[in-house]
Amino acid sequence: MKLEAVLPPNTIHHQGVFEISLNKKIFYETMSTVAVPIETKVREFYGKLWLGMHLIDYGHRVVLGPAVEIKNSLDYSKPDVYITKDPGDNNIDFFNSLRQAGCIVCGLDTEGGVYPTLEDFAQNKNESPSKLDIYFMWGDAQTGFLKNRSHNSENIITTGNPRFDLPHKSFRSIYSHESEELQKKYGDYVLFNTNFSWANHFKPESHVDQAQRLFGEYDIEKYNYISELYSEFITAIHSLKPHKSDFNIIIRPHPSEDHSTYERNFRNYDNVFVEHSGDVRSWINGAAVVVHNSCTTGIESAMMNRPVLAYRPVQNEKYDKKLPNIVSEEVYNSIELSDRISHYVKNNSQYNINSEQQKELSRYFDNGDISAAEKIAKHIDLLEIPEQQSYGHLKPATTERIKWRIKSSDFSHIAIKTYDSVNTAIGNSEASTKREYQKQKFPGLTKEEIYTALRRFGTDIKTKDIALSIVPRTQNTFIIEAK
Repeated sequence: MKLEAVLPPNTIHHQGVFEISLNKKIFYETMSTVAVPIETKVREFYGKLWLGMHLIDYGHRVVLGPAVEIKNSLDYSKPDVYITKDPGDNNIDFFNSLRQAGCIVCGLDTEGGVYPTLEDFAQNKNESPSKLDIYFMWGDAQTGFLKNRSHNSENIITTGNPRFDLPHKSFRSIYSHESEELQKKYGDYVLFNTNFSWANHFKPESHVDQAQRLFGEYDIEKYNYISELYSEFITAIHSLKPHKSDFNIIIRPHPSEDHSTYERNFRNYDNVFVEHSGDVRSWINGAAVVVHNSCTTGIESAMMNRPVLAYRPVQNEKYDKKLPNIVSEEVYNSIELSDRISHYVKNNSQYNINSEQQKELSRYFDNGDISAAEKIAKHIDLLEIPEQQSYGHLKPATTERIKWRIKSSDFSHIAIKTYDSVNTAIGNSEASTKREYQKQKFPGLTKEEIYTALRRFGTDIKTKDIALSIVPRTQNTFIIEAK
């Protein structure tokens, strides 16, 4: 715990610039370890690392990596604080196990700002908010709604999500290198961000099972509506006559979608590409115009002042996510879509949301003068960390430990290939399909990627001041701390 703290304000706000540095005069009796799990790398890596840097600036160490690896190595990393990416009722038993070990549990939704209604946002959050020590909310609208129905409303606070600090004009340059490379490769391109996992899921059977587990039943009406939207997008891209256009088309599927369906649909075009690599903001930053429907990338595009179209050939108030469409320019048929795309490709213009759009956006995204990463780090720094207990009850079973040791060894590729061959021979492809799905969502993480991201942040924290070490029994999970 802190013995003495002589602090200048950690976040310096000067003409819209957030800064962090390792110059605080702080003396600690102990250093807290904070686990920051990632579900989907291309969506969350920069934001979670940005939060991690603020935590390190306060004198803590950070465990960063894929959620499944962090969960299976808790007996090694022994976090004092765990920031769950999924603060729903289905994880209450896990939260209780963490607290039994003396670990503080905080919540930060991976998707906490884009829902058809606030009721949908809170659908699986009946008891879980009371099981969290702090629940960090994306905006005041979500905070107010949950406080009105929670048994312990004092722990629900508005901070924003660190991921949405980075579209700020002062940090947008972190995406510049990659977006410039994309423009060199593809020239003028139109970015279609799809969001149709309900109709085009990588693992449709498990998606149905998950929906039934979380909500009690599978919503066939939603499936039919999203299927119609999916088909309309496919048709709209064909209607643009890509083979005659003077721009390229990039289709970027949602991380949970089956990407091969798009590859099959557009395999006859030389200028239509299905891409999922890299942070989506780099693709947005380099695009002439972005097209979506009810997708968070619509909000990110508007925040980054990129022209953005919400294509809405069919509508359903029950399932459409209003906010991403509100902050976009809405178009309702393929002719209008083609006209607006042509306009933005030819004019290379900037996009600015109006005051009414900004007002609505600010209700759900609290990323203003003080960065969300700073607010969350400060709250965590003020926590009273209890005396840590044993993590023995969270140690994976022997078979799981052996499996993870093999995965993290130099022989993992041989072992996995042999395992898959045996299972294929007996007609069981579930294990390999699950692995491919996990790889699609988290293809890997290296020290160099972390150091490169730190350099692009352009803060006073230098890579020479940061130490990285791999967590035992993992491939992609690192302890990050100041030297």
